[in-house]
Amino acid sequence: MLGDAALTLALKVISPILIGLVTPYVLDGIKNASKLVDELPAFAKQGLAIAIASLATALANLLGTDIPTELALWDGEVVKALVAGFLAIAIKQHKQLKAKK
Repeated sequence: MLGDAALTLALKVISPILIGLVTPYVLDGIKNASKLVDELPAFAKQGLAIAIASLATALANLLGTDIPTELALWDGEVVKALVAGFLAIAIKQHKQLKAKK
């Protein structure tokens, strides 16, 4: 029992430190990948979006996570996340259009 409690405590202490060390490298990787994706033609970007959605769905199924397929099954948090995502896309598009003018 004491071993399990000590391991749990150690993981709680070490996890934020490890995440803090890894995060800058992950962000750099995302930035570099973003530059590569920006240079792709439109059809390749669409194919990549389909591949990412397919992989996310397969991973969710593998982990046993239920993905709501009907709007009636979505809770408030899912709707809030979608609204925030669409708002972020709209703001980015607005900034890009404004920069072109």
